[in-house]
Amino acid sequence: MILLVIILDLTMNEEQLWFNKEKIILENNDSIFIKKIKNHEFNYIKNEKNNKIVEIKDIVSKDFSKIIIQKSEEMNGWKKVGFHKAEVLEQVNNVGEKNDMFSNCIKEYMENVKAIFNKIYNKPVIFKSIYIQKWPPGSYGLKHNDTHNLDGSPGFIDWKLSVLLYLHSDFVGGKLEFPDHNISIVPNQGSGYFFEGGPQNEHQVTTIETGLRYTIVSFWDFEDSVYDKNDILTLKENEKKWAEYMKNKNLQIVAESDIIKK
Repeated sequence: MILLVIILDLTMNEEQLWFNKEKIILENNDSIFIKKIKNHEFNYIKNEKNNKIVEIKDIVSKDFSKIIIQKSEEMNGWKKVGFHKAEVLEQVNNVGEKNDMFSNCIKEYMENVKAIFNKIYNKPVIFKSIYIQKWPPGSYGLKHNDTHNLDGSPGFIDWKLSVLLYLHSDFVGGKLEFPDHNISIVPNQGSGYFFEGGPQNEHQVTTIETGLRYTIVSFWDFEDSVYDKNDILTLKENEKKWAEYMKNKNLQIVAESDIIKK
């Protein structure tokens, strides 16, 4: 039956074929894109009670990475924000109930990330945010942490946990480094790095020398985290600032586009 469906779909275009392949994969509960992780594949680069940095290789396949890069490049909305020359794509936060190859790959990946964090910390986690990042030659990320602003003030304090996925390794430079721990990670396609994103794990990205560095970064919190009123006010204020920042960036992009057209 599966072979028959694939043969019939050969008359369709590539995108339709991918969708039908995915339907078959999901119906058989066996994804070729996202790997089920075994215990021995958890590599604890740092393993302290309240501070862990964990590497898991080959979480996703090359086909997964190809789909995400290709589909994300077809989308509008890349913004030059955050780090020097780097761009982010926010639309991945809106995959929701969408039922296409890109959205389903992202959702399946997130489910796997959630299960991995649950395994590492032996407690449930909840999703906060996700972005695709593109780093062209000359881009880099200064030393920072994911819960505070660069000036040290509280930022998204509920982004306690971070994971970075390398979509490919066809570039030079772009190492993920934790300077305070003398840890430097060489890019490897399909590998994920899970860590507490607060001040205890300040990290940076070295300059990309050649090629494009594509990554997926997502942020999580423990389900049982408790925040007081001041924490909640801080979160709301930073969410407003971020929304205004992104709005201004959109206006800037539209203005620049109009200038180019003229």
